[in-house]
Amino acid sequence: MIFNIDSTMKHSYSNDDTCFSIDVIDEILEKDFDNLLDEGIKILHSMEGTPLEQEIFFEFDEVMAMIADENSDPESDTEEPPFEKITMNTNYKIKTSLEEHPTDLELKPFPDNLEYVFLEEPSFLPVIISSQLSKKKKNKLISVLKKHKQAFA
Repeated sequence: MIFNIDSTMKHSYSNDDTCFSIDVIDEILEKDFDNLLDEGIKILHSMEGTPLEQEIFFEFDEVMAMIADENSDPESDTEEPPFEKITMNTNYKIKTSLEEHPTDLELKPFPDNLEYVFLEEPSFLPVIISSQLSKKKKNKLISVLKKHKQAFA
C-alpha cells in the first residue's frame, strides 16, 4: 500500500465538503432532548396518586435525606460506625491427591495401546502409559513417575 502525502495535504479540514454527521446528530439531540424531558415531566404529573408516583417521591425523599446527612457537620459524628471486624482464617489448603485419596475412582476403558499404572497401591494415583513398552522400560518409567509424583499428583 502506497500512501501519497502530497495528495493528502491538498485537502484541508476546513475546506472539506463532506457532512459531519456527528455535528448534525448533536444539534438534533439538543432540540429533541428538551422536548422529551418536558414530555416525561407531563407523564409523571399525569400519574398522580399512582403507586409509581408514590415510589418516585419516596425515593426522592430518601435521596434528599442522604444529601442532608452528607452536608451535616462532620464533627458531630464522633461515634464509631457499627462495623464488626471480620478475621479470616487463611490456612485454607487444598488437599492434593497424595494427601487425600479419591474414594470412588472410575477408570475408563482404553484402546489396546494404552494402559493404567498405579503409583500407589491399592489402585491410587492412576497414570496412563503405553502398553507397548518393554517390561524394563515400563519399570523404569514407573520408578521415575513415583519419584516425581508430587509434581503432578
